[in-house]
Amino acid sequence: MVVNVATERHEARLTERVRRMSIVLVARQTAIVRTIIEIVHNLKLDVVADGVENEDNLRRLSDAGCEQAQDCCLSKPVPPAEFFAWCLACEPVPYSERRRSR
Repeated sequence: MVVNVATERHEARLTERVRRMSIVLVARQTAIVRTIIEIVHNLKLDVVADGVENEDNLRRLSDAGCEQAQDCCLSKPVPPAEFFAWCLACEPVPYSERRRSR
């Protein structure tokens, strides 16, 4: 039993260390993404994020200044006819309202 308790404590410490490392990694990744977005904006280009897998990533990208995103968390792939019908049904957004002020 003592070995199990020591193992559980070790696992708890290891889990905590991994959690802290994950937080640091996310912070570093966020800093890198923000820097890339800033560089792209300095080049007077829009940012399109590809591979956005969940709402949390979408929110973080939006908070970082990413204007557009694509992947399955936004829409599953649809047949071309369905896509065109969807486009025709959408109300156009004036270009001035789509652009971020820079």
